Amino acid sequence: MFTEFLITFREALEAALAIGIIMAYLQRTGNLRHAGSVYVGVLTALVASVFTAVAFNALFGGFEGAAENIFEGSLMVFASLLVTWMVFWMMKQGRLREDIENKTAVALSRNAAVGLSIFAFISVFREGVETVIFISAAAVQEGGNTLFGVAAGLSAAILLSLIVFKTAARLNLKMFFKITSIVLILFAAGILVHGVHEFQEAGWLPAQDSIWNTTNILDDEGTLGGIMRTLVGYNDSPTSLEAASWLGYLVLVMTAYNRLQAAPK
Repeated sequence: MFTEFLITFREALEAALAIGIIMAYLQRTGNLRHAGSVYVGVLTALVASVFTAVAFNALFGGFEGAAENIFEGSLMVFASLLVTWMVFWMMKQGRLREDIENKTAVALSRNAAVGLSIFAFISVFREGVETVIFISAAAVQEGGNTLFGVAAGLSAAILLSLIVFKTAARLNLKMFFKITSIVLILFAAGILVHGVHEFQEAGWLPAQDSIWNTTNILDDEGTLGGIMRTLVGYNDSPTSLEAASWLGYLVLVMTAYNRLQAAPK
C-alpha cells in the first residue's frame, strides 16, 4: 500500500503542479477566460487514465503459465526503464515552470481552446499512464490494498497542491523530488529483479539455484519483508542473476544520478 501511495502521490503532484502553473499563467496574463479549455483537457485525461487502468487489469487476466511469466516480466522491465527515464527527465527540468509557461503561451497564440485542452490533456494523461504502469508493477510484487494506497496518494497530492498555490507556501519541492527519486530508483531496481525472476520462470533466462536463503530471518512474504521487497527489491532467496541484476542496476543508475547532480546547472 505504501508503494502505491508514494507513486500516486508523486505522479499526481507533478500533474497538479503543471495544471496549477498553467492556471496561474492564464490568470497573470488576463486569459483566465480560457480556463474551461484546461478543465476539459484535465477531465478527458482522467477519463482516459481510468480506461487505461481498466484495460491493463483486463490484460493481466488474459495470460496463463509461461505466457503470464513473460507478460509480467516484460511489464516489470519496461516499468523499471520508465521509472529510470522519469527520474532523470525530472532532474533535467531545472526550469519546469518556465517550460510550462512557454508551452502555454504557444497554445494561446494559436488555437487557444484546442491548444490548451491538448496541452492540459498531455500533462495529466502522461502522469496517469505512468501511474497505471508503476502501480501494476507494484501490485504484482506487493498485492494488498492497492486502491486505498492510490486514493490516499491522490488525496495527499491534491491537498499539497492546494497549499502551494492557495497560500503561496514556499515548500522545498526540489528536496521532495530528490528524496522520492532515490526511493523510485530503489523501487525500479526491485521490479527489474522481479522481471528477471519471471523470465527465469518462463525459461527465457537460465534457471539457477538460490545463492542464499534468509527466509527464517526475514521472509519476503511477510509484512516487513514484503514492504522491503517492493521498495528496495529485497529477496530472501535470490539467484546469482537476480542479485547481479539488482546490484548492477543500482551501481549504474546511482553513478549516473550522482554525476548529473554534481554537474553545473
